[in-house]
Amino acid sequence: MADCQKLKMCPFFRDQMAFLPKAADELKLRFCKGDFHSCARHMLISRGIPAGDVYPNEEERALRILARANKLAVPAARKS
Repeated sequence: MADCQKLKMCPFFRDQMAFLPKAADELKLRFCKGDFHSCARHMLISRGIPAGDVYPNEEERALRILARANKLAVPAARKS
């Protein structure tokens, strides 16, 4: 599988994981160089929602954020 196209610009590993390099490497291997579609950050960013402090393995949290965002979205006006 190809690497996540967002890996080089993902601030998560520069900012939040700089102090835990081994854990960062494990997360990168699992999500960035593996199944990046299951990465919680990728799920949000690919839909235009800032990932903030969401960790790659927080899929349930990402799904809650997405559900909340969908509820807040205003449906397009219908034409009569």
